[in-house]
Amino acid sequence: SFPSGLADDPRSYRVHRQHEWQNMSPEEIADTDEALQHPTNMNAFYQAYSPYVDIKFVVLHRPFLETIASHHDWDGGPPIHSNVIRGFMLMLRR
Repeated sequence: SFPSGLADDPRSYRVHRQHEWQNMSPEEIADTDEALQHPTNMNAFYQAYSPYVDIKFVVLHRPFLETIASHHDWDGGPPIHSNVIRGFMLMLRR
Protein backbone atom coordinates (compact mmCIF):
# COMPACT_ATOMS: atom_id res chain seq x y z
CA SER A 1 0.00 0.00 0.00
CA PHE A 2 1.11 3.53 -0.65
CA PRO A 3 2.49 5.27 2.45
CA SER A 4 -0.24 7.90 2.52
CA GLY A 5 -3.29 8.04 4.69
CA LEU A 6 -6.26 10.19 5.43
CA ALA A 7 -5.69 13.48 7.24
CA ASP A 8 -6.73 11.91 10.56
CA ASP A 9 -5.00 8.54 10.10
CA PRO A 10 -3.66 7.61 13.57
CA ARG A 11 -0.83 5.38 12.27
CA SER A 12 2.50 7.17 12.77
CA TYR A 13 4.12 5.65 9.67
CA ARG A 14 1.49 7.14 7.37
CA VAL A 15 1.98 10.51 5.67
CA HIS A 16 -1.18 12.54 6.13
CA ARG A 17 -2.94 13.82 3.03
CA GLN A 18 -2.11 17.36 2.06
CA HIS A 19 -5.46 19.09 1.48
CA GLU A 20 -3.81 22.03 -0.26
CA TRP A 21 -2.69 19.60 -3.01
CA GLN A 22 -6.33 19.42 -4.12
CA ASN A 23 -5.99 22.93 -5.57
CA MET A 24 -2.57 22.50 -7.21
CA SER A 25 -1.31 21.27 -10.54
CA PRO A 26 0.71 18.02 -10.58
CA GLU A 27 3.89 20.08 -11.06
CA GLU A 28 3.07 22.29 -8.07
CA ILE A 29 2.35 19.19 -5.94
CA ALA A 30 5.68 17.60 -6.85
CA ASP A 31 7.54 20.81 -5.95
CA THR A 32 6.08 21.33 -2.46
CA ASP A 33 8.26 20.93 0.62
CA GLU A 34 6.04 18.03 1.72
CA ALA A 35 6.61 16.23 -1.59
CA LEU A 36 10.35 16.72 -1.40
CA GLN A 37 10.34 15.05 2.05
CA HIS A 38 7.77 12.39 1.14
CA PRO A 39 8.65 8.66 1.20
CA THR A 40 8.16 8.63 -2.57
CA ASN A 41 11.35 10.66 -2.92
CA MET A 42 13.24 7.56 -4.05
CA ASN A 43 16.55 9.36 -4.50
CA ALA A 44 16.52 10.68 -0.93
CA PHE A 45 15.45 7.25 0.32
CA TYR A 46 18.28 5.56 -1.58
CA GLN A 47 20.89 8.08 -0.44
CA ALA A 48 19.82 7.75 3.19
CA TYR A 49 19.70 3.95 3.42
CA SER A 50 22.05 2.53 0.77
CA PRO A 51 25.17 2.85 2.97
CA TYR A 52 23.53 0.41 5.38
CA VAL A 53 21.52 -2.01 3.26
CA ASP A 54 21.24 -3.29 -0.29
CA ILE A 55 18.33 -1.32 -1.78
CA LYS A 56 16.12 -2.92 -4.40
CA PHE A 57 12.98 -1.42 -5.89
CA VAL A 58 10.02 -3.40 -7.17
CA VAL A 59 7.78 -1.62 -9.64
CA LEU A 60 4.17 -2.73 -9.88
CA HIS A 61 2.21 -1.39 -12.80
CA ARG A 62 -1.47 -0.63 -12.44
CA PRO A 63 -3.57 1.03 -15.13
CA PHE A 64 -4.11 4.70 -14.32
CA LEU A 65 -7.92 4.63 -14.63
CA GLU A 66 -8.16 1.64 -12.29
CA THR A 67 -5.95 3.45 -9.80
CA ILE A 68 -8.23 6.50 -9.83
CA ALA A 69 -11.41 4.41 -9.77
CA SER A 70 -10.25 2.45 -6.71
CA HIS A 71 -10.56 5.62 -4.59
CA HIS A 72 -13.06 7.60 -6.65
CA ASP A 73 -14.33 9.46 -3.60
CA TRP A 74 -10.91 10.67 -2.39
CA ASP A 75 -9.73 14.26 -2.80
CA GLY A 76 -13.19 15.45 -3.78
CA GLY A 77 -13.72 13.16 -6.77
CA PRO A 78 -11.95 11.56 -9.74
CA PRO A 79 -10.66 14.74 -11.47
CA ILE A 80 -8.90 16.06 -8.35
CA HIS A 81 -7.73 12.60 -7.22
CA SER A 82 -6.31 12.08 -10.71
CA ASN A 83 -4.40 15.35 -10.40
CA VAL A 84 -2.93 14.33 -7.02
CA ILE A 85 -1.89 10.92 -8.38
CA ARG A 86 -0.22 12.62 -11.36
CA GLY A 87 1.71 14.71 -8.81
CA PHE A 88 2.94 11.48 -7.23
CA MET A 89 3.91 10.19 -10.66
CA LEU A 90 6.10 13.26 -11.11
CA MET A 91 7.66 12.68 -7.68
CA LEU A 92 8.48 9.10 -8.60
CA ARG A 93 10.09 10.10 -11.89
CA ARG A 94 12.73 12.21 -10.14
